[in-house]
Amino acid sequence: RVITALLSLLQWLLITTCDVLQEAGTFVVTFPSTYIASFNTGFNVVESVCTAPPDWWEWSEIAAARLRATRRVPLFSQDRLLLESAAAESLSGPVTDHLLPALLKMIRREEVLRLQLWSAGVHKSRAINFPKGMTSTDTQDAECATCRAPLHTLALECDCCPGRYVCPHHAAALCECGPREWRLLFRFTLSQLWDKLAAAAAKVGRTVADLEAAEESTRAAAAEVNVRKAIAIVHAAVEARDIQDDTAAAAAGEEDRSQTPLLAIQASSEDVAAAAVSEGQPAAAAATTAAAVADAEQQMVDQTA
Repeated sequence: RVITALLSLLQWLLITTCDVLQEAGTFVVTFPSTYIASFNTGFNVVESVCTAPPDWWEWSEIAAARLRATRRVPLFSQDRLLLESAAAESLSGPVTDHLLPALLKMIRREEVLRLQLWSAGVHKSRAINFPKGMTSTDTQDAECATCRAPLHTLALECDCCPGRYVCPHHAAALCECGPREWRLLFRFTLSQLWDKLAAAAAKVGRTVADLEAAEESTRAAAAEVNVRKAIAIVHAAVEARDIQDDTAAAAAGEEDRSQTPLLAIQASSEDVAAAAVSEGQPAAAAATTAAAVADAEQQMVDQTA
């Protein structure tokens, strides 16, 4: 009855739902950003194994951010899995096509997070020399005290609250001592992370420069797609203005629309840039998109004035 009531509520909220009965020996395939719930219809013995294709790495950072926002404990540390996968003795081309760009993105994220902490005044640091956790007796990675994310590469601590750790995203929740008293814990230096990327790329005959060039090409392609979307929105707004003006002129019996004011075009460059960032496009590419859209907007306004 509870399940039926929940399904009815979701359908009333216009949320698409589907149900499936998993039989013995069958697999259930789910997609990124999908909410999953299950229950047993009787006595059984179940072993759950999570698998994913290589292109899942493109969604991993989004998934991690969503788990942080909802304070849900991940099944595993995605950073640990990424680094351990890159350290495998042999890597295939299809896997590295997604694995290496994800590792490059993770390293850039590490650079930004550390720079933000240094700029805020965090000058103390401590290297973590244990395979897991923060001490020699830990058997698993510590969790952020705020969002419960596993702390594999970076963490913050303070002498006023031993045993309490937070991730860089929730540094302000550590304590009231302030950045100058906080200590940055790191498992790898930035140089070590770049070396790991270079070693993984070399296994498939590539270099870090190759990866950075491919990343820049992807950014440019994403910016072009967003510009085309924005121009389409601008055209639609102009057409809507024309239809509105035609309707108003017909109702008033006017034939001359030369003095009709322009309808405000809602597809601003700032909106497009925000949308680009929300879709996962890097801020640099989003800024390029915004500049191109601003030029397109001005051209459209000049043509319709």
